[in-house]
Amino acid sequence: MLKKEKECGKDYDIITIENLIENKRLKIDNISKKQLIDDILNQMKIYKIDVELFNWFVTGGGSIDIGSVMLDEVFGNDCMVDNPLYSNVNGNYNFMVAKWGE
Repeated sequence: MLKKEKECGKDYDIITIENLIENKRLKIDNISKKQLIDDILNQMKIYKIDVELFNWFVTGGGSIDIGSVMLDEVFGNDCMVDNPLYSNVNGNYNFMVAKWGE
């Protein structure tokens, strides 16, 4: 996405792009979403990770931007966890409580 904006003469850094997306001044097109998913799959191939062998759970704010429909097509139905924006924080909190107590 940065590359596309730079080609249009806009030299945004990643933080600016994130702010523009968050403020709905810049829309992530399906081509960019697909490219990101393909990049992830290619990285997985480098480490010989077979997508079909595992149940995948997708988390984080980026998963919201991509959308559950596109993610489900690649990683299986219902791969996006509940409350994906805060699920990492909740998981880390639960880990901390399990390890050190409240």
